[in-house]
Amino acid sequence: MANKVYFLPVTKDFVEQIIIKEKPDGILATFGGQTALNCLTQLYDSKILENNNVRIMGTPVETIVATEDRGIFAEKMASQLNRRNQ
Repeated sequence: MANKVYFLPVTKDFVEQIIIKEKPDGILATFGGQTALNCLTQLYDSKILENNNVRIMGTPVETIVATEDRGIFAEKMASQLNRRNQ
């Protein structure tokens, strides 16, 4: 349920404007596909979420980054396999 709906591009700049105007407590990006995930990581990296006290709800951004980057994902999987084999 939403009080307002914005028909704007899902970009860091537009979402930042909405965050500043609406002052949300949290943001959920796991239902917006690749565009929303990319936007979330940009908002996180640029400290927009932190500076506006907006929590990431759902999947942590570190997990999103790890699953998007093949190198990081492979390292994480190898680490898990090594833990299981010890």
